[in-house]
Amino acid sequence: MINHDFKKWLQLAETVITKVPDSPTLICPKCSGHRVKYEFIGDRQKNAGYFLIWCNDCLEGIHISRVDIPIQAKIIPFGAPSEVTSHIPNFKKINP
Repeated sequence: MINHDFKKWLQLAETVITKVPDSPTLICPKCSGHRVKYEFIGDRQKNAGYFLIWCNDCLEGIHISRVDIPIQAKIIPFGAPSEVTSHIPNFKKINP
């Protein structure tokens, strides 16, 4: 059975992935904060990689690996220097 909190984050992630680059205001499913952020990390040529979504208020979120990255999404390339990824906090990843 899937973790209820993970399921809520997954629904939020689906909203982002289907609406990029015009994602709506994102509300954290944990704390109801409005500082939800996300990043796609991957390979632009393959449009594949992983997806991070987290809340900067409660520092919880999820990591989804092996996603098809939407063509219109901004992608941080695999192996990017820390200056490019330094805004991504070490958030608590909710497990399925």
